[in-house]
Amino acid sequence: RFVIAPLVAGGRAIGAVCADNKHSRRPISPAAVEPFTLLCHQLGVALEETRLYAETQAREREALQMYEVTSLLASSLDLDRVLDLIVEKACDLLACDAAVLYTANESRDTLTPLRGRNVDPELISRFSIRVGEGIAGRAYQEQRPVWTPDIRVDPRASYASGETQHLVQTKAMRAPLAVPMTSRGEAYGVLVAGFYSTHDFTDKEIRLLGVLGDQAAIAIEQSRLYKRQEARAARL
Repeated sequence: RFVIAPLVAGGRAIGAVCADNKHSRRPISPAAVEPFTLLCHQLGVALEETRLYAETQAREREALQMYEVTSLLASSLDLDRVLDLIVEKACDLLACDAAVLYTANESRDTLTPLRGRNVDPELISRFSIRVGEGIAGRAYQEQRPVWTPDIRVDPRASYASGETQHLVQTKAMRAPLAVPMTSRGEAYGVLVAGFYSTHDFTDKEIRLLGVLGDQAAIAIEQSRLYKRQEARAARL
């Protein structure tokens, strides 16, 4: 008194449809199964087309967002303005709670926060980490995105300094995603964005922040070159 047919799209099953005569208790004839199966096949194709259309629309929105961010960064050669834009747009792109931008010292063994958005002032004024420590330090050292859904229970989020450990556990983002900022092989620092509650980062979020990190490195490089040219012109 019931029939189940798969929803098939692109050679793979994406679901199933069940029809039954539970109330009437009439048997379903074999002749009725074929049109039902054909209907389910058409439904599977339609659902797949809808999914592909939604993905295309989402990618177009992402591309437009990144174009707007890139245009904003390229329109300013003021380093302070560029840094403010980077942390602001990191929060916008990921719709997250906070963002911090770290830069490395000359010896490239310590990272210090240079800009923050919606972060505790203590994390900007008193905070520094060794390269390789924590989420940000690992992202810089390994030159790849590093993240955690909960920094409080992740053993990778450990620091040599007890003060640093305490600041991270009590005041930092609970779920941070860190990406390196690199341009032409040079590492400019680390961009961190995240949430004050637990959060599982998606591939889309990791990809978006990674692209922003690359664009941020280019913008910082351009701003510094412009500053050096201004200083040279002034000396001449």
